[in-house]
Amino acid sequence: MDPQKNVLLSRLISCTGSQRRPLATMNGARCSIGASFLNGKIIVCVEEYDVVRGEWKQLPSMNGERGRFDSAVLNGKIYAVAGSNGNNDLKTAEVYNPKLNQWSAIPSLNKARSHNGCAALDGFLYCVGGSLDQQVLKDCERFDESRQVWEPIASMELARFQAGVIAWRGLVVACGGCDRWNCMDSVEAYDPKTNKWRMLAKMRTARRGCAVAVIRGRSYFSTSSPHSSITCVLTLHFTLV
Repeated sequence: MDPQKNVLLSRLISCTGSQRRPLATMNGARCSIGASFLNGKIIVCVEEYDVVRGEWKQLPSMNGERGRFDSAVLNGKIYAVAGSNGNNDLKTAEVYNPKLNQWSAIPSLNKARSHNGCAALDGFLYCVGGSLDQQVLKDCERFDESRQVWEPIASMELARFQAGVIAWRGLVVACGGCDRWNCMDSVEAYDPKTNKWRMLAKMRTARRGCAVAVIRGRSYFSTSSPHSSITCVLTLHFTLV
């Protein structure tokens, strides 16, 4: 998205021809894309897209098969968290170090989950919601990189999976998602200072599986509507009180 021209840039297609998520932002105007499901099979390859050169580059594959997961960048490293191997929901996680050009396992989460959301904020990696054995979760936890441990935090107000999750103005914000039966338009934010979630203004349209990014203080959502394959971009701007 080019906010100055208000134009949606062309969708990125990887060198393997797939349009996969998650897409974690890296330094130097680059993105890294991880394994996911394609035609019912898990693809374990990882690719990096250089938005300046417009080129894809193959990176080392992750150690384990995982799809339906999320990723986030913390201190220059990409974390791939939870997900599914096609048979079971996962509590495993791993990290890619671009300096070493390799993936390494990190301690497992306290609870397995897939379709979870992730965000990095102030030295912590947050894992939000998801589903486990067809049960939608409101449970959340965070990874302390310095101590190498996962710890529970307050649960969300509403259980949700496939939510768009992002760090914004000192908060972890969970947008939309699904409560198993219905797409959600609700948005809630976690404040690490109080260890509490609070509801924010609802989106105009219920969404799930949306990609979220913050540009110049505003949150942008790129998503397809629940009943259409048309991709649109929404802007969400909050005034915190």
